[in-house]
Amino acid sequence: MPWHSSLAIASASIALLLGTLGCSENSPKNDALVKPAEDASTAPLGPSQVDLLKIRVLELEAKIAKLEEVQTIDVARVAAELINNPSPYLVGPPGSQGQRGFEGPAGPAGPEGDLGPLGPSGALGPAGARGEKGGAGPAGPQGIQGLQGPQGLQGTQGTQGPKGPLGPEALLSNKSDYHRFELRIQVGAGLIGSAVAQCRQSTDLILSGGCTVSPIWQAGLIISAPFAVADPRHQGGWRCDYRNLSAESEIEVVAEVYCLPKK
Repeated sequence: MPWHSSLAIASASIALLLGTLGCSENSPKNDALVKPAEDASTAPLGPSQVDLLKIRVLELEAKIAKLEEVQTIDVARVAAELINNPSPYLVGPPGSQGQRGFEGPAGPAGPEGDLGPLGPSGALGPAGARGEKGGAGPAGPQGIQGLQGPQGLQGTQGTQGPKGPLGPEALLSNKSDYHRFELRIQVGAGLIGSAVAQCRQSTDLILSGGCTVSPIWQAGLIISAPFAVADPRHQGGWRCDYRNLSAESEIEVVAEVYCLPKK
């Protein structure tokens, strides 16, 4: 029984006893009004009964004083009582985390799970043994040309060789060796004229040639070129064709050629 319930019962018993004692001590022993046939619960108490009640009061007071004392709670005993006699109304605060118990035996293997993602690549293993030499592959493309190396040192001059035989005579030795020929023509207004200057012999070589016209702003050049340069059967020369752009006056066309006679 809880201590507060015992305390309440003891207090009620003391009050009842004190009330009974008060009534017994204040009542006259030879009261004429008291009838012998009254109820025993209301009859006056004898000396022995009063002493017993006093002793009972002292016992209850001692018990109340003992209950009011601060007593040390036996935690282990209380815990054992709660474990052996659990009550749904006695719920205390959660206790601290206890120590980890011994590891039990391994349970049965669970079902096989899904295949996980591919893990990271492992460390590179050691190099294997060198294999056999393979056959030669096809020739690769030609590379780009390298830079030219530095020029080598000039060698020593060799000895002068013997004098060679006399060569043939030169074709042209001075300006008097070639000849100039020209031809002038007049071209009427709005017409086309052709001036042709020729060398003297068919074997003469053509060195150069050209065309001139006057007045130049009234003429349009059509052709200015040599002819029969490499033909030994015909005389070579220079041809000049012009168009007269004027509708009133004439133009003068001059063709010239420079020839070298064969020696």
